[in-house]
Amino acid sequence: MDYENYVKTKLSDHPNRLKHTLGVYKRAIELGVLYNADLEVLKTASLLHDITKHESDEYHKKTINDLNILLKYPKPMWHAFSAAKLAENLNIKNKKIIEAIKYHVFGKIDMNLETMILCVSDFSEENRTFKAAKEVHLLAQSNLTDAYLLAVKSTIDYLKKNKIEPITEQIETYLYYKERKR
Repeated sequence: MDYENYVKTKLSDHPNRLKHTLGVYKRAIELGVLYNADLEVLKTASLLHDITKHESDEYHKKTINDLNILLKYPKPMWHAFSAAKLAENLNIKNKKIIEAIKYHVFGKIDMNLETMILCVSDFSEENRTFKAAKEVHLLAQSNLTDAYLLAVKSTIDYLKKNKIEPITEQIETYLYYKERKR
């Protein structure tokens, strides 16, 4: 399947989301080449990572169809799980692709290289204008794990500043990679 055209069609009413998606795609390929990652995984996962972002709560509930996920994760994260389900419904069987889509928001403990690249790419794609995005992109040129940690820490700090409590899994994943770095 031509996922790029699929995404362009599906997001035709959401030009900013399409611009972001194509920016993530470009950044993921750039980092994938640098870190010798599976480029086919990155191409597909980056194109589909936000494909359900603009769907309704009802769509997400129906597609995810897992009360544990719906209760554990806040609504702004549901799109990652519904996009992974959509990918499975498109007959994508590669577990690395599904993992990268599902965990692109903040990663997971023991994530594969492509998932970490997608997390960093989503945070730092060229259309992001905030300072931390530029810092993460620059850092990713020399140390992917440090770039990932900076992206997650920036997100956690942003959430706390806005009086939103990060979920436990997000903190645990950050601490896991911070400890592994030692």
